[in-house]
Amino acid sequence: MPASTRTAASRPSPTPSIIYCGNDGGINRSIDNGATWIAFNAGGLQTTLFYNIDLKADPTASVSIAAAQDNEIQTTAGAVRPTWNATQGGDGWDAAFDKIVTNRVYCTSGFWSPAPCTRVFRSTNDGATFPTEITPWGTTSDAGCYLAPIATDPSNAGVLYVSGSQNLWQSRDAGATWRILSPFVGTGTIDVARANSNNVVIAVANQVFVSTNALAATVGPPAGVTFTNITRNLPSRTVTRTMFDPVDPGTLYAVLGGFNGGPGQTGHVFRTTTTAATWTDISPPVDLPFSAVALSAKSTPTTIFAGTDLGVLRSVDGGASWTVLDDLRFPRAPVLDLSVNDEAGVLRAATYGRGVFEFSKPTGPAIAVNLQDGFDFGIVCNGPAFLTLEIFNIGVHDLEIDSVQRLMGSTGFTVLPAPGTPLVISSGDHLDFTLLYQPTTRGVVEVATIRIVSNDPGAPVVDLTAFGLGGTGTLETMIADNGDIGSVCLGSFAQQELTLNNRGACPLSVTGITSSSPEFFVPHVALFPLSIAAGDSIEVPIRFEPSSLGFKSATLSITSDDPAGVKMVNVSGTAMAPELALVIADHGNFGKTCVGHFQDEFLTLNNKGRCPLTITGIVSSSGEFLAPEVISYPLKIAAGASMQVPIRFEPTSVGDKAATVTVSSDDPSGPHTLSVSGKVPSGKLAVSGSAEFGGVKCCAYAERRLSLCNVGECDLHVSSVELTHRHRHFKLLNNVFPTTVQPGSCLDVVVEFNATCDPPKPCSLVITCDDPETPTRTFELWAYSLCCIREECGCKCGESCCCKGKCHRDWPRYRDHEREHGYRSRHEHSERREDDRDEHDR
Repeated sequence: MPASTRTAASRPSPTPSIIYCGNDGGINRSIDNGATWIAFNAGGLQTTLFYNIDLKADPTASVSIAAAQDNEIQTTAGAVRPTWNATQGGDGWDAAFDKIVTNRVYCTSGFWSPAPCTRVFRSTNDGATFPTEITPWGTTSDAGCYLAPIATDPSNAGVLYVSGSQNLWQSRDAGATWRILSPFVGTGTIDVARANSNNVVIAVANQVFVSTNALAATVGPPAGVTFTNITRNLPSRTVTRTMFDPVDPGTLYAVLGGFNGGPGQTGHVFRTTTTAATWTDISPPVDLPFSAVALSAKSTPTTIFAGTDLGVLRSVDGGASWTVLDDLRFPRAPVLDLSVNDEAGVLRAATYGRGVFEFSKPTGPAIAVNLQDGFDFGIVCNGPAFLTLEIFNIGVHDLEIDSVQRLMGSTGFTVLPAPGTPLVISSGDHLDFTLLYQPTTRGVVEVATIRIVSNDPGAPVVDLTAFGLGGTGTLETMIADNGDIGSVCLGSFAQQELTLNNRGACPLSVTGITSSSPEFFVPHVALFPLSIAAGDSIEVPIRFEPSSLGFKSATLSITSDDPAGVKMVNVSGTAMAPELALVIADHGNFGKTCVGHFQDEFLTLNNKGRCPLTITGIVSSSGEFLAPEVISYPLKIAAGASMQVPIRFEPTSVGDKAATVTVSSDDPSGPHTLSVSGKVPSGKLAVSGSAEFGGVKCCAYAERRLSLCNVGECDLHVSSVELTHRHRHFKLLNNVFPTTVQPGSCLDVVVEFNATCDPPKPCSLVITCDDPETPTRTFELWAYSLCCIREECGCKCGESCCCKGKCHRDWPRYRDHEREHGYRSRHEHSERREDDRDEHDR
C-alpha cells in the first residue's frame, strides 16, 4: 500500500469489492480487500511529489537522483526509462551527487523510529543502494524529523554540507568526519560556488547568510569560518533557494516563495554580490511562488532557469526578459527543484505531484507557441478584440500545421482564416495567427479551447485556452445620510444628490430610475439613458416633494446594463407640519361692555412649527363676538412668526355673554378653538321727587317734579313716561320720551294738576325703561281741589269754583276720611260724571 493516501473509492462487484486508491505515488487497485495492490501508473501517468533532484555530472546526465515525499529516495540507476527505483528511507528529503567522484551520491531521508528521525547516507553506485549511514548528529542535537537539505562542493571530492534543524554541518572526507560550521535557527538550502569552494551560501527562512572562508581550518572568528547576513533589502518572505553564478563566484541569485506584499515586499527573483549593499529585483512580471533556480554557464550572460508553481521560466539576458520554457509539453505544476547538466545540455525539473520532466533538444519538427497576453483578452468593452498566436518550429525538420481552430467553448472566439491551413513552417521559422474575441455574454468569463494539429511527434495536438470577459460597467451608488433627504414643508421640496459610480472597466449605461412613491422622483433635468465612463461618476438629483404630512420612505430602482441587475436605494424624508397656537389677553374675557358699544381684543395666531401656516377661516359661535370681516383668507404665517387679528365684542342685550371662536388652518391637529366671554351691564332707574300734590284751590294749577336718574353703568333707555288716563286734571308738561339717560344723569318729569270743583280721577304715572330689575315703575298722583259749599259756608264763589257737597276746609282730615271711607267709590261715581261731562264737552 502506498505511504500517503489522498483519496479512495470502491466499486460494487462480486465479493470481494474492487478498491481504488489515489495517493502521492499514483493510482493503485486492490481486488482482495486491500491485501495486495496493483499500480496503475503506466502510460505516462506521474503523480509523485518530489522535493529535490540532482543529475550525475557525466556527459549524458545518465542518472537522476531525487527525493520523494513518502516514497523514499528515487534513482534511475538500474531502471528502464521511464521507471525509477526507490532505494532509501520512508521520506526522501534531499540527494546530491559528488561532482568529482561521479558515482558517489549522498542523501538525507526520514525514519520515524528509532531516533534520530532524520539521517544522512552515502551511496557509491549512483543511489542504487545506500549502505553507509554518515549521520553527523546523535539523538539530541538536530535529531528531529525535518527535510534536511544537502549540498556538495562541485570542485572538491568528498566535501559536502548538511543543514540540520539547529546547525550547518560540513564534512571534508565524504562523511567520515563532520564539524559544525555555524548554528542556525532551522534548516536552510545550501549552495557552494563552482569557481570558489570557500564561498558557501545558506538561506534560512527569510534570511540569507554567506561565508567566504568555508574551508578555513577553524570555526568562528577571528580567523575561522564565519557567516555574514546578506538579507539586506529582500522582501520579508521565505527565500526558497540561493545559488552562486557558475562563472562568477561573487554573484548570487535568490528566489522567493509566497505572493507579493505591499511596498518593498514585491518580487520573486533577485541578484546581488557578496560585497553589494542591496539585491537587484530581476523578477518576471508574474506573481507566483518561486521554489527553484538553476544556472547554465553555456551562454553569456548566464542563463537563468526559475521554477514556479505553474512551470519553468527562462531568461537569457540577465533577467531583463523572461519566457515560458515549453508551456505545451510541461504541465502547470509546482516546480520545487531544477538541476542542469551543461555538458549534457539537459535540464530536469522535479514537480510536486507530476513527477520529473526533462528539457532537451528536439530531433525532428517541434512546435512552440507564444500567446500574446497568454490568450487572456481580459475585459473587452465593445469588441471585437484581437490577440496574436505565434507558432514556432524549434525543431530540425519542417513543421506541418494541419489546422488551427476553435475546438470547443464560447463561440465568441474565432481563429481568423488567414493564413489558411494546412501549411508548413520551416525549421527556425514561425507564422502568426489571429484570434478574435467578440463577447457573447457580458459580465461572464468566456473560455474556449483553440486546437493546433501538427506533425510534431511529441505534441501532435496542442490545446490552448483563451479567456475573455465581456466587460460591463459596475454600478455603485452613494447617497448622503443613508438616503434621508431631511424635513420638507408641504408645497415645497428638498433634493439630495444620488451619486452613481461606475466601478467597472467599461462604460455603464443607466437606463432609468424609478421610485416606489410619487413623492420621491428624479426631476426632468435628468434625461435617460445616462452614460458613465469607466471609473467615472455622475450625480442625479433625487427630489422629495411630499403631498401629505409625516414620515415618508421609498425605494429607488436603478436599471442599467450592469449584469448584477437592478440596484436598490432606500430614501426617506419627513413632511413637517405647521403648529397653530392661539393667545388672547385675560383668557378671552372682554370685561364689561354696554349695549350699543363694542370692545376689541387682539387674538394672536402663533405658528410654532417649522413650516408656513395657512389660516383658512375664523368664525364665532355668537353674533355678539365678531371675527374680523375685513381680512381676506387664506392668511399665511411664516414658520416661527405670528399675526394678530381683532375679535370684537358688540353686545345687543344685557347679561353674561360667552362664545367659542374657531380658527381653521392646515395644522394637522385640526381646528383650534378659543373661549371668549364678556358682561353687558344695564342702566338702573332711580326716581326722586313726590307725586303727591295735596290740596289745590279750585281753578288753580299745581306742579310736581320727578327726577328720573340712571344710577347704572350703561345707558338707560326710557321708552315712555305716561299717565294712566288722559283727562284735564293731570298733564305731563315735558314728555320727551322715548329718550336715553346716560349713566349718572337725570331727567326731570313735570306733572301739572288742574284743580276743579269736581274731584280728580285716580291717576298714575307709569315709567317704562330697560332696567332689567324694574322695567316698569308706577307712581300714583294724589291731588284734591279745595272748594266751598254755599249752603254751609256762605261764601261767594264763582260758578266754576262751586261744587256740591261740603266745603273742604280741613284738607288733611278730609283726605284721611276719604281714604278710609270709600274714596274710590266716590271717585268712581265722580269719574263717571266727569267722563259724561268730557263727552258733552267734546
